[in-house]
Amino acid sequence: MKAVYLITPSCLIKKKKDFVAGVKNLERLGFKVINKRPVTQLPSTRRKVAQVHAAFLEKKAQLVLAQRGGCSCMKLLPHLDFDFIRNNPKILAGFSDLSALLNAIAERTGLITLHSPMVINFSP
Repeated sequence: MKAVYLITPSCLIKKKKDFVAGVKNLERLGFKVINKRPVTQLPSTRRKVAQVHAAFLEKKAQLVLAQRGGCSCMKLLPHLDFDFIRNNPKILAGFSDLSALLNAIAERTGLITLHSPMVINFSP
């Protein structure tokens, strides 16, 4: 079973029921979601960076998955510790606004990143 760590590097999932449904569907697909608590307030850039670093630090996680896309992901790039990310390898997945993060991490660390559905996309 693949363990997934959820992050909010872009926008929030506005409805808690959409977040809960997305997590349930991920679990039905065989993923173990490590952090199931919905984020209810949009984190600051500093908090988003801390979230990304915490996700890569989590030893149980194999996949880091964004909750949803939107905007503002590029603001994280100057603050990320790419050496830290490289030394704690995980697959990062998402699309839309996440492309900036996916491309920067792939280029600067050599890690695998995927354009893939996010938590919001697993909600009906």
